[in-house]
Amino acid sequence: MPFYVGDWFKCTEVRALRLDYRALWFDMLCYLWESTERGVMVKPNGKPYNDKEIIQMVGLDADASGRWLQVLIDDEVCSRRDDGAIYSRRMVKDEKIRQIRKETGKKGGNPRLLNQKDKQIAENETESKNEKRNYINEIIEVWKQSYFIERETEYEVVNIGQESSAAGKLATIYKRKYPNAKTEEALKGFEVYFRACLNIEDNWLNDHMSMSIIISKFNVINTILKNGTKQRGKQPATSDKRLAQIIHAFFEPKKD
Repeated sequence: MPFYVGDWFKCTEVRALRLDYRALWFDMLCYLWESTERGVMVKPNGKPYNDKEIIQMVGLDADASGRWLQVLIDDEVCSRRDDGAIYSRRMVKDEKIRQIRKETGKKGGNPRLLNQKDKQIAENETESKNEKRNYINEIIEVWKQSYFIERETEYEVVNIGQESSAAGKLATIYKRKYPNAKTEEALKGFEVYFRACLNIEDNWLNDHMSMSIIISKFNVINTILKNGTKQRGKQPATSDKRLAQIIHAFFEPKKD
């Protein structure tokens, strides 16, 4: 497996990881390299490994937990495909380029054609990143609008990086449950959910509610909403059935 020391040290996502997480990621890279589909955590039959199987293969972190894998995904060190397979973006991209060069070589070689295909791959990746960034910004806007409706005051974004991170994690949760959901449908779901959170019957949560709090107090909010605790203030403009569907979308685990 080729290893580019300079890229390893320059990758901010990796450098920001805890030391044990970084070591586990390096070990996982070895599995990704040897995978049947290079760069993707799939079994010899092509089916994705689930999270528990990957943790069993690679190991536990210093806290003797498997939380490290979700941190890698949330922090975009690696990504998850629509079929659930976890993959290394860099390794998959390099493998595509390698295959293009291989095919070009068989045809006698055409540097111009190769450069065009390399450029197309880079452009597609940039477009994908821009789409994700726009989606996260839309989630933040839905949160701000929901906050204004429920609190009748503007929501002040103090740390855009923190807000973007929280929005990205919420998007990942929803995407994992409904990989084929359209953006418009997802944003409507976020609005219903955010307004429910902003009306939660808990003094501390109500006073401090933000997307970051939703992520950090995820299980607590989950329990309150699922148990149907009475909400105060304005009620979301939705039926109890619709609210139950949204809560289900965010909190019920997806079965393998």
